[in-house]
Amino acid sequence: MNQVQATVNWSKRGFIPELRGFNDPTYGDQSINTSTSVHTQNNQYGGIYSFSYDIFHKNMLQQRISGFYNAQCCGLAFEYQTVNFGSLSSFPSDHRFFMSFTLAGLGNFSPFNGALSGVPR
Repeated sequence: MNQVQATVNWSKRGFIPELRGFNDPTYGDQSINTSTSVHTQNNQYGGIYSFSYDIFHKNMLQQRISGFYNAQCCGLAFEYQTVNFGSLSSFPSDHRFFMSFTLAGLGNFSPFNGALSGVPR
């Protein structure tokens, strides 16, 4: 059973003059995406860290850190995320904090909008 797992991916969007959506060189990008997860052998404690970095535009697109604790009857999970697509998107930068409770046999409970970051309810 693996208790530590890491992945690294690289992606590239190229310039293709004949293809709409790819025919603007300013939208070309190359990014690195990583994820690392750790947990105890019995999955009682664990955490994940991941990020996406745009090499071409020198911009951190997203970072996410999460952790969890599971007991026999219940569990608690949290996540903090930052998102910044910069000039590539009309979406503004954002910071989010998410928390979830688990009750054995019943399921997960969390805020309706999925985040505790000042988003209107």
